[in-house]
This record gives sequence, C-alpha cells and structure tokens, in this order.
Amino acid sequence: MPRDLERIQSLADELTRGFDERVEYDLRFVDHTPECAEHCPRSAMCQCPSTTERRIKTVHRAPLIEQLQEAIAEQSTGPDTGGRSSTRVDSGAPGNLDALDLIQEIKRELSSAVRRARQILGYDVPPSSVIRGVVCGACEGALRLHNGRAVCIGRIDETPPCGTEYTWQQIEDYLNASRNQ
Repeated sequence: MPRDLERIQSLADELTRGFDERVEYDLRFVDHTPECAEHCPRSAMCQCPSTTERRIKTVHRAPLIEQLQEAIAEQSTGPDTGGRSSTRVDSGAPGNLDALDLIQEIKRELSSAVRRARQILGYDVPPSSVIRGVVCGACEGALRLHNGRAVCIGRIDETPPCGTEYTWQQIEDYLNASRNQ
C-alpha cells in the first residue's frame, strides 16, 4: 500500500509540479598545438588531439499539464502570426487537439477516481442510492446507501427489509469474491 501512495503521488507531481529528467551529452575538448594556435582557424578540420567526455545533467522540466497547455497555445497562435491568433477563415481547428483531449481525459479520470474513493469511504454518499448488482446476503433484498453503510431495503416483491447493514469493506470483499469465481 505505501508503494501505491508513493506512485500516485509521483504521477500527480509530474502532472502538477514538474519532474527531473536526466540528460546525457558529449563534450569535446581539443588540445591545440602551438602551430595550430597560430595558423588554424580552429575549425572542424583541425587535426589536434582531442578527448570526449560524457556528461550527465539533471534538468527540471515544467509540469506536464503546463507543457500541454503551452502546446495548445502554440498551435492556436501559430509561429507565423507573431504571437497573434490567426484570423484566416480557412485555418484548421485551433490548438493541438491531442493535447486538449488528453487534458480533458486526465480531468475526467481523476474526477472519477476521486469521486469513487470518496463514495467508498463514505464522504460523498447520496442518502438513498440503491447499489446495483449487490443484494443482501440474508434475504436477497436490495441494498441502499445510508450514512456510509449499505442497508437492506427488502425485495421488489414487497418482502420487508431484514435491516442487515454492511460496511464498504464487506461489499468490496463480496464483489472481489464474485469476480474471482
């Protein structure tokens, strides 16, 4: 479980705070001889001895959401308009639609996950929501959410409710067991 929390936090940080990236590059050092120093223009044609070093640098990148928003803005203004929005009638759809779609998808998925977590934990439970696909283990009646618990409300055939209550953990265990069968 702690690893799940760390991984989710790491992913959220990349989206909202940025991330560090390792950049590798080669650096060439040329040892110019005294003759070369006087005569060569130090061009690529120089035959002086050289060494190459591999260097590594850590660069902090901007948050992914910010980079996506910049990609959308760059596409909509265009490089040839001097930073102004294009006013051509025949221009294509403004913005980088892939970036825009991805931002919308991230918002949708995160909202859904947070909403489900809050419902499972009993924070945002509608007072009279019937749980579909799960029935009472005692009388096979429907279950309704009430004060963060699932409560039997009876069957459709007017059978009175037995009043059995279930915690979210019991419902989750039941659902997991039925999926594994």
